[in-house]
Amino acid sequence: MSEGERLIAFEAAMQELAKLQTAAVRYRGLRPAAEGLLGELLDLGRSLRQSARRGVFSEDAVDQSARQVRGLRDRWLASLEELRASDLYREALSAYAADDQTRLAGLLPQLFADLEPARIAPSLFQALPLTGRHRGGSPVRPPEEVAEAVALVRSDGLRPSAHGRDWWDRDLPAIVLADDLAAVDAPAALALAGLPPSVALLRAADSLLVFTPRLAADVSVVLAETSDDSWYEASEGSFEEYRDRLAAELRRRGVAVAVRPAWS
Repeated sequence: MSEGERLIAFEAAMQELAKLQTAAVRYRGLRPAAEGLLGELLDLGRSLRQSARRGVFSEDAVDQSARQVRGLRDRWLASLEELRASDLYREALSAYAADDQTRLAGLLPQLFADLEPARIAPSLFQALPLTGRHRGGSPVRPPEEVAEAVALVRSDGLRPSAHGRDWWDRDLPAIVLADDLAAVDAPAALALAGLPPSVALLRAADSLLVFTPRLAADVSVVLAETSDDSWYEASEGSFEEYRDRLAAELRRRGVAVAVRPAWS
């Protein structure tokens, strides 16, 4: 194997280990050791950079570092799999599948670091995407398409989006909400009201999380008066024109709409 191939393999192993560290630090039981792993990674990278600057970046040094990283990777894969097989994790999975919010309220703060119970506010918000890939070239979604998506949420409930292919991203997906419209980085938002008191609303930093396969609530839409995004001007004439068309489509489908001064 050439020096270049060795370095590429080493970088790939480092990236995989960094991904495992990011996953492990989410969990209360693994966080202290995972934070220590981050220090090990930083020390290893610093040592290799120093060796390269001194011109002693030998094949043996790369191979030794790669073996060290692979050993750490295997250890952390085993730690994560052990956590997934634990009684606590399996009970959380069972409660999630049954949408048992009472059990989840007790289990999830034990499983995940930095989760704490939160009070259900009169209204909670989630960004309503107005842009995305679709036919026609413009990134701006047609108002009819957005309105249909909102109508589906009203009838079927809000569902979580699982990002990533690994089990730690997909096993327990949460719906992410905000209790302050100013925290929504978009010119449109779903407004949710009437959540049952039984819903286990949990706070993680600045986000509110509901771990559920489906969240039913009274859904309305809040639209900003203005937006600085030039795509609306380029493809729709102006944001205000697009906003008014969207509001009309939403109201045609029975969705309540409020227009407020821009919040982000």
